[in-house]
Amino acid sequence: MSTYNPSIPAATDFLSDSQVDIRNNFTQADTTMGIDHYNFSDGTSNNGYHKDTHIVKRVGNPATVAGTVINFVKDYTPDTTGGVADTQLFSETAAGVISQLTGKLTGNDGWCWMSGILVQWGITTAVTTGSFASGTATGTVTFKDRVAGAIPFPTACFVVIPGTRNNAAPTGSRYAGVTILTKATTNFTWSCNGSSSAANGFFWVALGN
Repeated sequence: MSTYNPSIPAATDFLSDSQVDIRNNFTQADTTMGIDHYNFSDGTSNNGYHKDTHIVKRVGNPATVAGTVINFVKDYTPDTTGGVADTQLFSETAAGVISQLTGKLTGNDGWCWMSGILVQWGITTAVTTGSFASGTATGTVTFKDRVAGAIPFPTACFVVIPGTRNNAAPTGSRYAGVTILTKATTNFTWSCNGSSSAANGFFWVALGN
């Protein structure tokens, strides 16, 4: 690989004396451009376009800059027992509002950061009192540690949306659904308001940040 030479040729140098240094500098610039872009020397219409973006992680958040949005990466440790740090993408507005843009745990019970919004979902079959089949079930879903790696909402839970779950076609009285009673950053409480011998739980999706 050619090496960049920052020396400035003396005013008395002939071009023939400096052409190797100049060529090496252009070669290194082309190589450096090619790390995240198509090289200067690329002969297609992609010349100069991005092909990857590498962002080196930082410690802490950057200082705000008027009229500027700053995208950056830093280590983020999910707030869960045994949470493992990973490098995630964040964005900061000129007013200092910071949003996490990436990070996820997928599966039937999981969560995902999307443009500053945390989406969580799961399946609930356990009850605190009563039963789904009788229409008397109540319970609490705790966001953190409901499954390995699950997390609470850092700031607020906006809404929880339940959906009925049956192990067969409903029989007897129609299974009407589940009502969300309370919601917080760490959990939500619910009650079953309807009955069916086929009822055995509910699906849910929660949104927050």
